[in-house]
Amino acid sequence: RDGWLYYENRQDEERLYRIRTDGSSREKLADVAHTSLLGFDGPATYFGVFHNENTPTFDWTLYELYRIPMDGAPAEKIADVSIPRTKTGFIATGTSVFFNGGDPQNPASLKLDLASGDVQSLSTMPIGKAVRGANGSVFLGRDGETGGIERWDPGASTPVLVLNEPVEEFAVEGDWLYFASSRDLAANSKKQLGCLYRVPAAGGTPVRLDNQGSTSIQVAGNWIYYTQGWGPLFRTRIDGSETQLLSRAQVLRPLVAGNWIYFTSGSPLEALSSKLCRIRTDGTRPETLLKARAYYVAAGPDWACYRTEDDNQLLRISVSP
Repeated sequence: RDGWLYYENRQDEERLYRIRTDGSSREKLADVAHTSLLGFDGPATYFGVFHNENTPTFDWTLYELYRIPMDGAPAEKIADVSIPRTKTGFIATGTSVFFNGGDPQNPASLKLDLASGDVQSLSTMPIGKAVRGANGSVFLGRDGETGGIERWDPGASTPVLVLNEPVEEFAVEGDWLYFASSRDLAANSKKQLGCLYRVPAAGGTPVRLDNQGSTSIQVAGNWIYYTQGWGPLFRTRIDGSETQLLSRAQVLRPLVAGNWIYFTSGSPLEALSSKLCRIRTDGTRPETLLKARAYYVAAGPDWACYRTEDDNQLLRISVSP
């Protein structure tokens, strides 16, 4: 974010830090231990605090919500909450935050008004994914059998229902929402991943773009990039007019950065199979950058950062443009 990588420092009781992507500067953001970074809204950074006790309830639940203003003011506690660390569903808008809370074992989707401190219950279904849209809107995807996606506009007291069906993955770009769904598959179909669709962000009738199973959806320019689970990497034009296979490798966590797509090939948990790779967005010039048990973190046109599995270090590799 803005040239910084944010992380919880395990050598300092999980306090929140940030470091420049070139390593030139490092800062402790708050002198609060046992933190978990939640997200940003532009003028502020949000994090939660968890108990440091060896019980599942405490270890995997955030119980305080903090905000760090961008003007350098100290971190401020804004609410006592209960948020599962494994599935926070968190997104902030500047005036409110949406998150999964309540019972840690069975969380529901909630909305916190930052001015009043009031918490509104939105649904018994947790938030599966939260995505920013245009003009300050946020889109919330619901977990569960009924599923659906709703749009919350700035200042609105109720949402706009964009889709009222289960959605496995989605992304928002401009006036369109792109998603994967099994809506047109037969009930007894053996296909595990849904097809790719788009629908106006204001709501409307979905149009199928491709028959591939779609996960890790990203939109860049006139293309939608996606994988088939931990499988091949594809791209499809935003109007569905053309589909291209970019890589047959086992692709994990792809990210489009300029003219390149960076990804981990193979499982970072398996030393012999894990590789950090990149490929041109047109599918040319596949490159193996590093063979390591590592998780890809972020990338730019001529660099990539990754976290090692064995010793939990953050490293940067420089690559030619």
